[in-house]
Amino acid sequence: MLITHRLRSLCFAGKQAHVVTTGGANIGTEQWTAGKDGEVAVVRNRLPKLGYVLSWMRSVPGRIALA
Repeated sequence: MLITHRLRSLCFAGKQAHVVTTGGANIGTEQWTAGKDGEVAVVRNRLPKLGYVLSWMRSVPGRIALA
């Protein structure tokens, strides 16, 4: 799932970055912190081409085949 947010403010304090964002589909803001190095998450595993399979499963022929 792709989630898009707009940056409202960014403030650095020590080794933390305090971020305020606004989502495209909601009115409210979200506040969170991240390390100054920019890492928010770490990729543990990668499944190449899995998106193609999931996209096919959502299509009409894919649903018929799975049924």
